[in-house]
Amino acid sequence: MGHGEEVIHRAGFAPAGRRWRYPLPLPGTLDWRSAEDAFVADVPLPSLPPGHLVVPSLAALGSLDHHTVLIDGEARTVTAGSGRPPEQHPHLPGGSVRVHVDYFETTAVLADARVRFRVNAASAPADYLAVVCVRPREANVQPPDHIETPVLEVPPRTQMAAPEPLRSRICSPTCVSMALDHLGVAHDFDELLVAAHHRPTDLYGVWPQNVWAASRWAVLGATEATTDWGAARGMLDAGHPFVASIAFDAGGLDGAPLPSSRGHLVIVRGIQNNRVLVNDPAAPTVTDVPRRYDLEEFQNAWLGGRGVFYAFAAPP
Repeated sequence: MGHGEEVIHRAGFAPAGRRWRYPLPLPGTLDWRSAEDAFVADVPLPSLPPGHLVVPSLAALGSLDHHTVLIDGEARTVTAGSGRPPEQHPHLPGGSVRVHVDYFETTAVLADARVRFRVNAASAPADYLAVVCVRPREANVQPPDHIETPVLEVPPRTQMAAPEPLRSRICSPTCVSMALDHLGVAHDFDELLVAAHHRPTDLYGVWPQNVWAASRWAVLGATEATTDWGAARGMLDAGHPFVASIAFDAGGLDGAPLPSSRGHLVIVRGIQNNRVLVNDPAAPTVTDVPRRYDLEEFQNAWLGGRGVFYAFAAPP
């Protein structure tokens, strides 16, 4: 495999009765098997060159302690779920894979590897949603010739209503809260913050942890990763907003309430007139939360980086 080759791969899994509620395809089911005091399910990966991200997520109903392991001769852990830290520190580097807190990154050719979801429970999950995405760390993304979608109504919420120093740390759960509001799911915001808090790192923005937090209110979702606008267009056309992870330098996103960011979350509501319409939780007031960003600038901030977003299924 050449080091310049790009691999884009996605595998989605859910029980048959859950699939239609999620806005993206979930063609498979996981084969859960007992493993000591837990249940595990493996997802094989294609051979990957260096410079690729492996982004896994698992959400399931019930109070489940779980984490994700990438196995390539060594076990490398991404933590998520209700909080018992795994034996291996999430930032431990080595070999062909670098372990980040919420995804893996290949540093050399990776072959014959698999992602393992491990759930510490007495029985296998009956209602779950799992996705594994692969994309290049850096992608050459071209602006679409033309893209227009419906503009969705998403109740605004600002993270700046929280006290210092918490307010600067909770863009992700604030976006999850707006997504729950859009679905009509009543929830307590303070309880959501507790669920989204990733205790091993003391962070509120860990992607799989935020997806897990939504499942406390019977809303299953996934962390997805993409390099183009196809999934975004399909979701918005179907009436589903999504939460996008963006990063930008000073001057890179005109009109944003933050001057720059190494990692920020916004909820995307629509695309019109070469503008991406979002709810940006970093706005100082609720009135200022709805924003309109230049399409190409937003594309650079989102797809030009890691291209990660949260998507959620309609509740039963």
